[in-house]
Amino acid sequence: MNTLVHQKWLIGIVLTVITVILTFALYKVGTKLLIGQHQKNVILLLKEWEQQFEDVASEREAFDAIDMYEYASKYYVAGEGYFSSEKMSLRLEDQRRQTLDTIVSSLEKFTGLQYGHDFEKWKEWRDDVLAKNKATQNPQS
Repeated sequence: MNTLVHQKWLIGIVLTVITVILTFALYKVGTKLLIGQHQKNVILLLKEWEQQFEDVASEREAFDAIDMYEYASKYYVAGEGYFSSEKMSLRLEDQRRQTLDTIVSSLEKFTGLQYGHDFEKWKEWRDDVLAKNKATQNPQS
């Protein structure tokens, strides 16, 4: 009888360990699958933003493009805790780069300035234009 109790106890321990291992493995696989799907959706959003800011035709659109540049550059960047696969991370970063390149190209075409990916210079340009517009609208007496 004592042997039977030990066998049941041992079987219980083994089944518990197997359950924990399978739960952890399924969690890891499931998480990677969910992150992979989310990264595909982020890629689609980045493509939409690229199309949206492909042709900047006004100061308001330029200001929005500058804001989008900042947002897109930081939006769900692959890294620890947000990684599905090397291939998906490369696709995501390639699309991010393409989106940012398109925004920069549109800003340069509209403004005639060659600031490239120097986000700080684009912000300074926006702030200068806003200040000039405000001064023009509200001249000091």
